[in-house]
Amino acid sequence: MNYWLTRSSDRILETAAAGFLTLAILSFVSPQVGQLGHGLRTTIPALMISAVFILYLNRSAFSEALSEYGMVFVLGLVFLMQAFARFMYATESANLTHTFVEGPLLTLVTLLWILAYSRTSNGAMRRLRTMLLFGWCLSLALGVPTLLDRPGVARTTMGNIFANENAAVWAPFGVGEYTIYTALGVCFAPLLLHAKNLNGWLRVPAIALVMLSAVAVIMSTFTMAAAILVLSFTGTLFVWTLEVDGIRRVLRSMLVVVPLAMLPLLYNAAGEYRQTKFIVDKFERLYEGLSSAGLAKGDETQRGEWFVEEMEEVWNEPFLGYIPHVTGVRGHGHSSLSNSLVLFGVFGTGVWIVFLLKMFRASWNGSTLVVERYGLAIGYLVLFLAGILNPIWHAQASLAALFVMTIPDVAMDQAEGVIGEAGNDEGQGAYEY
Repeated sequence: MNYWLTRSSDRILETAAAGFLTLAILSFVSPQVGQLGHGLRTTIPALMISAVFILYLNRSAFSEALSEYGMVFVLGLVFLMQAFARFMYATESANLTHTFVEGPLLTLVTLLWILAYSRTSNGAMRRLRTMLLFGWCLSLALGVPTLLDRPGVARTTMGNIFANENAAVWAPFGVGEYTIYTALGVCFAPLLLHAKNLNGWLRVPAIALVMLSAVAVIMSTFTMAAAILVLSFTGTLFVWTLEVDGIRRVLRSMLVVVPLAMLPLLYNAAGEYRQTKFIVDKFERLYEGLSSAGLAKGDETQRGEWFVEEMEEVWNEPFLGYIPHVTGVRGHGHSSLSNSLVLFGVFGTGVWIVFLLKMFRASWNGSTLVVERYGLAIGYLVLFLAGILNPIWHAQASLAALFVMTIPDVAMDQAEGVIGEAGNDEGQGAYEY
């Protein structure tokens, strides 16, 4: 009897810890939580409360996380120290400090909490993933009617003097700013694959919410966010065809190939609706500009020109990059790849890339479901590819959500020497919440 009472109370505490940790992450990726909870004013208390529950369930959770992932955190701290030292004397670099210091710092803190929570029980990460999925996707799905009725309203939340005021006005309606939609694009594959693998009555609403949140990304009129989502969706379709064998794989492949063959028709149809016309217009302008003037001069967004400029500067200071008031340039901040290289050189950029790769490897080796590995691979691949022309490699929104959706739920299993509830090592079967 005491055992069942203890197990029941532990389950309640695990759910509470997951709930507060989800709230902390939603402060990065949910327009409602981020604005109505005032950002870090929600994040910090939520993390502190979740830490109390985590430590009650496993007093050594944080030390175990630091011990097992020690080199990951060492790399992260090395990057932070060299980034902070680079910007502390450059007052004009406030926007870069936010991206390359605050973002990685919050990423490391959130990562430590996620890893510590994963040490509380078998099924802990599946519970956290499910909570994040429903909270995040519901918050964006609520914005679809507003985005359909007011195309381009999300763009008013960035790039102008009234951006903060506009973001606060539209947040209750589920309209977010740029990083929220790009983060969803990066995490689309692991979100959808997790939703598909849920058991019982949760599966259908979970899949529906993920798809509605994807619609919100498209309707946001942020072209790069839409491109990232399309890349993730393509990878997910490929995974869908690989999940089965024989004639079923042939049938699924046909269901994928047929819509691809109809892309010209869909492209023409997209140009007829104001909610999607922006994609067609921008693609045509970019195509015409690049084909006639090249990448440096033909890209109307200036990303091409800035990318070329920054990569040229890398050759001048390849190892250490920008040193305030001494050498190098700060860059423009519109590409994780080129801006990282021009700011930090090969050394600093390499430290952060190795940090991400070690997280990928640890998650890959610890995954027990094949479908989790598919989602992991697509998420990280999209993150790296999108970072060529988008500043997301150091963004706490994208990385915090991606860590939740891909960190394996096997810590307790490994300690006990068994494969746990997540399924067998062939990755068959769905799992419960």
